[in-house]
Amino acid sequence: NSTTGTPVTLRVDKKGYFLFWKDQNKEIGFLDISLIKDTRTGSQAKLPRDQKLKESLMIGQMDVPLEDKMITVVYGTDMVNMEFVHFVCAHKEIAQEWADELLKYSVNLLALNSSSLTYLDKLFTRFSLMLDSDGKVSMKNIFKSITSNRDDRKKVEKALEAEGFHAGKTDSFNAQKFTFYNFFNFYRHLLGRTEVDKIFDELGAKKKPYLTAQQVCDFLNKQQRDPRLNEILYPHYSLAQAEALIHRYENKSGMAQK
Repeated sequence: NSTTGTPVTLRVDKKGYFLFWKDQNKEIGFLDISLIKDTRTGSQAKLPRDQKLKESLMIGQMDVPLEDKMITVVYGTDMVNMEFVHFVCAHKEIAQEWADELLKYSVNLLALNSSSLTYLDKLFTRFSLMLDSDGKVSMKNIFKSITSNRDDRKKVEKALEAEGFHAGKTDSFNAQKFTFYNFFNFYRHLLGRTEVDKIFDELGAKKKPYLTAQQVCDFLNKQQRDPRLNEILYPHYSLAQAEALIHRYENKSGMAQK
């Protein structure tokens, strides 16, 4: 509804999850790239009707029509209820490149069928990008993203405090201290799935806070393996394969060596 455009810096996070933009007041806008249905530029871009707004968007090459420098991003959770967000670049070529590359990201089949761990990483990335004016992670943004009522809020507060973060509504904390390891532990506290810990206690992690590579290998072959699997087509895990899994998913390098 504004009659003037807002100067922003447009970016995509390094993992390709979000399109986000920051204005001069350090306010950040977000768009999940997986929700993008189409990107348009040139004659297909949606020009503003208000003449004053149109004039405020005239940046960059003045001899190039506005629509050739515009990007219209069409997005939505389904193919019926579409929404639009518009950007203007300084050059026609930049607008075309943004339109082409964003569409490639949005229709990537691997990204659209990611693992549960990838979706957790996606949420962590969102929190890491949603910084306040001081460049810190805001508790307010976390509560807004994953709580819908007071009971949910209390659960989130307890989970954050269990991981060492003070969870007042106006609190914020250093983004450098908020790692995926912290976030994953927060997620575990939030779920309260203690039966998972019991499984590993029974495997030998009760006396010491870790499993050896041999214990992980035994777990994969005895507890997790489907006994109906053909041993020739689906051979048992070797110790080397178990070690490879540990090195891939263990965040602490010192623990991975054990």
